[in-house]
Amino acid sequence: MADIKRAAVIGAGTMGAGIAGHLANAGVPVTLLDVVPDGAENRDAVAERAVERLVRSSPPALMHPDRAKLI
Repeated sequence: MADIKRAAVIGAGTMGAGIAGHLANAGVPVTLLDVVPDGAENRDAVAERAVERLVRSSPPALMHPDRAKLI
């Protein structure tokens, strides 16, 4: 059986961020992608906000806040 080395999740909404969080909890590095808002200075803003929501969620979505670094 092959190990998962890396994953990509397209869509940083509630479901996509949750999937990315579960993968990160399992130790899998994840690339979380979403659309770039018109006029955005930071093209990763949507995905970064999703990760922030995972870190602050209650109950915790991540086993440890450090897992957010995998996303």
